[in-house]
Amino acid sequence: MNIKTTIRKTLAATALALGVGSAAFACIDNAYYPVTEGATVTYRTAGMEMSQTFHDVSAGGFSVTMNVDGLEDPLTMEYLCTEDGILAPSMAGIMPGLNMEILEMEGVSYPSDWSVGQTWENTISMAMTMDVEGVSVQSTMTVSTVSTITGSETVTVEAGTFDTIVMESTSDIQTVTMMMGMSVPMNQSSVSTTWLAEGIGMVRSQADGSVTELVSYSF
Repeated sequence: MNIKTTIRKTLAATALALGVGSAAFACIDNAYYPVTEGATVTYRTAGMEMSQTFHDVSAGGFSVTMNVDGLEDPLTMEYLCTEDGILAPSMAGIMPGLNMEILEMEGVSYPSDWSVGQTWENTISMAMTMDVEGVSVQSTMTVSTVSTITGSETVTVEAGTFDTIVMESTSDIQTVTMMMGMSVPMNQSSVSTTWLAEGIGMVRSQADGSVTELVSYSF
C-alpha cells in the first residue's frame, strides 16, 4: 500500500471514531450509542469495511478497537466518561507507529434530549504523528460540527431494517499534513445525514456522496 493510501485510510478511520457523520462520543448509557463489553459493529464505506469492538467497559469509560481493510494493524482508542456526559479519548497512541494528542474538545457530541429540533455543537482538535514506510508524517485536524435532530425514518441496510431518528450535521474540517519537508493544508465542509437506531447506534450515514452503512452487529 502506498503512503497516500495509508494516510487516507488512517485519517478516515480516525474521523469515523471521532464521530464525523457517525455515532461516536456518547456516554455508556446512551440509547443511540450503546456500549457493551465485547460488542462489535461493522460498517462499509468507500469500498472498505471497518469493524469496531468495545472492550474494557466500566462506569468510567471503555476502549474501542477498529480493524480497517487495508491497514495491517488495528487502531485502538480509549474513551472516558466525564460528569458532563462527554467522552474524551486518552492520549495514548491509537495504533503502533501512530501517536495522537487531543488538543481541544468543546461542546457535547450527543445530547440527553433527542427530541426533534434539538441542536448542539462540538469542536475537536487533535495532532497526529505517524511513521509510514519509514517516512515521518505529522497531521493536525480540527473538526467543528453543528447537529440537529430533524425527524424519524425507517431505513434498510445490509444489517436489517431499523426505525431511526435522523440527525443532520454540518462539519468544518481543517487538516494540515506535513511530510518530507512539505506542508499540505486541506479545508473542507461536510454536510451529513445520519440515521440512528435505538439500542444499535448508527446504521447509515451519507456525507457529500459517500455512504457508510451498517453491515453487521453483535451485542
